[in-house]
Amino acid sequence: ADIKMIDGVKLKSKDYLKSFDAREYLFKQFEKNNNNVLIFNYNTLVTDSHVILALMKKYKFLIVFDEATAFKNPKSHTFTYASEISKAGDRVVGLSATIIKNNLLEAFAIYKVIMPGLFISLDHFKKSYCLMEKVQLWKGKGQRGRVVNKITGYKNLKFFKDAIDPYFLGRKKSEVASELPKIVSKEIIVDMLPKQRDIYEDALSGFLDYDKYNFNKVKTLFDN
Repeated sequence: ADIKMIDGVKLKSKDYLKSFDAREYLFKQFEKNNNNVLIFNYNTLVTDSHVILALMKKYKFLIVFDEATAFKNPKSHTFTYASEISKAGDRVVGLSATIIKNNLLEAFAIYKVIMPGLFISLDHFKKSYCLMEKVQLWKGKGQRGRVVNKITGYKNLKFFKDAIDPYFLGRKKSEVASELPKIVSKEIIVDMLPKQRDIYEDALSGFLDYDKYNFNKVKTLFDN
């Protein structure tokens, strides 16, 4: 449905639909009804990027990526399509509570979408800001695998901060705490399935019998 937000601004909220025809119809309605705010999720970004890009050729767009860590992996499809959409936009903004959750490469991926020219390439970024060492992988049963580069730390972090500073606006939790809703915590105890408990108890003992549990079987049990 159309929602009036402020004078002159109308919003089209687009839920993900399995049928492409249904999604394409909503895109056409967005254009036909002179809507000027379109909201969709990252699934739609990946599946319908060609439709979105076609719209962007006709009009000027300000793109706002919420939860920008969705494309923190530069090898993911989400990163690839977010990059395409970003290059077609007139201005791009990324929103995230934590742009770095696990490693500095996540910040590279996010800024590569938001500001494509800020960092030259992933290899150049690693050489500039990451400490690397070569690590031997093992195939198992004593067989050696390939040698890969592993990140062991970081360097030149002041230069990294200086690079992103003109394009970063952050607010500390203490500055926004009064605007946030109260945190409600509830402890819920969930029983494990019998097979899950067997694996758990074996793990606690410090030994997992791989003749008893193979990787795919363990993964299936805990995914369910």
